Amino acid sequence: MVQTEFQRFDPQSYIVDANGKSFVCRPRLRPLDWNASSWLCLEIQRHSYTPKSITRISNQIASYLYDGSLIGKCYPAVQTLFCLMDTRNLQSFRGKDTLGEFHWWLVDIETDEIFDPTVAQYDELGIEPPYADGKKCNWYGFRPFIQKRSMNVIHDLQPSSKFHKVKDLSELKSL
Repeated sequence: MVQTEFQRFDPQSYIVDANGKSFVCRPRLRPLDWNASSWLCLEIQRHSYTPKSITRISNQIASYLYDGSLIGKCYPAVQTLFCLMDTRNLQSFRGKDTLGEFHWWLVDIETDEIFDPTVAQYDELGIEPPYADGKKCNWYGFRPFIQKRSMNVIHDLQPSSKFHKVKDLSELKSL
């Protein structure tokens, strides 16, 4: 199926499996009608959703993003973790902390377990994360596709990953 228009608002719909490979895709939008003129897709390796693997991947993301602080890095960290885990059980949440800043994390929709690669920032700040007041929330923007900065984090964490520009998603079958 050629996908040039936004027909789905499910963030998982921008993670495409084709020909035994996984891709996370982001549209390049035409300014006049907001339809996709092409797609930037990153071929990635997704990981099985186990306690050991999600902890390992969370730690890798946090280590990569840490530059003396994790403050302000929750969004790309959570979006990266969401894309790298091979599951439909994770939901993004957002809450406002006592400093008035929004914080993002993932919740397993079956177990209510919280996964937060940047939780250490709250130790640094000396406050509690805003989990109690958090709500389910789609990604920033009016369409729930991955941000380019999150794609770049994945690409840096997985040096064997490859960017592809395609006119429509059906072209992924031939890559």
